[in-house]
Amino acid sequence: MNDYSFEEKSITSKTGKPIVFDFAFKNTNSKKPLVIFAHGFKGFKDWGHFKQISDYMIEKEVVFLKLNFSFNGTTTSFPQDFVDLEAFGNNNFSKELDDIDSLLDILTSKDSPIPNTEVDLNNIVLIGHSKGGATTIIKSFEDDRIKKAITWASVLDIKTRYAANLVEWKSLGVQYIYNGRTNQQMPLYYQLAEDVLNNETRFDISTILKNFKKPLLVIHAKNDDVISLTELQIAINANNPFVKVSITKGNHTFDGHHPYCSCSLPESTIRACNKSLNFIFE
Repeated sequence: MNDYSFEEKSITSKTGKPIVFDFAFKNTNSKKPLVIFAHGFKGFKDWGHFKQISDYMIEKEVVFLKLNFSFNGTTTSFPQDFVDLEAFGNNNFSKELDDIDSLLDILTSKDSPIPNTEVDLNNIVLIGHSKGGATTIIKSFEDDRIKKAITWASVLDIKTRYAANLVEWKSLGVQYIYNGRTNQQMPLYYQLAEDVLNNETRFDISTILKNFKKPLLVIHAKNDDVISLTELQIAINANNPFVKVSITKGNHTFDGHHPYCSCSLPESTIRACNKSLNFIFE
């Protein structure tokens, strides 16, 4: 049986805050695709069943890396708790795109922590869940280092979701989102809407998908209660041979939850993993 490597690292983001990430792979002394997994809204790299997803994926011989966005609200001391609500409230798409850029800069440099005997840097795949899916689409469209992209239950209409009901939000400077899991009122400062409005063309996923020139797989769960099948129509309407849409079983998290104590994955998550792996290796 092959042995495994797992490491957790931290680099400094462009704003000076840490980007914490971990990666795992089987030691085979052969180059494997690098899969970078981006969490969604109110998420973090160790949320729910993400560790089990990593375990499942590396068994199929990929290097699997998951990151905490620098403004996701967790800290290095409390990586699974939203203890920095100021950071959470000041997160936006531009910062997440910069975080992935900084991470790619390190991973493709001579200072990469991943041994070059184990990773194929000409085969980098970005996977994003929910809000991280929108970030994934934008970054993959803009960055030639990313060869394929996959979204799980992705946000596809950024402006409607993150730049609506602006009058009260702008007047107050903040709105609060209740986190039912942690019982926290989590702030979203108006800067998020400003970031979306200032980058309206850059963040227009409908237009991006029509012009996407690399393989993209959009996986959506039929019982998703967060991102509707109506929003998924944006990907279908792109009518782009590079963009594949796959509807599968499950809810918005593919039946994962936090905390997640089982060693085995929900059937719907296994389906999403297998669809992703087939796409990566085809």
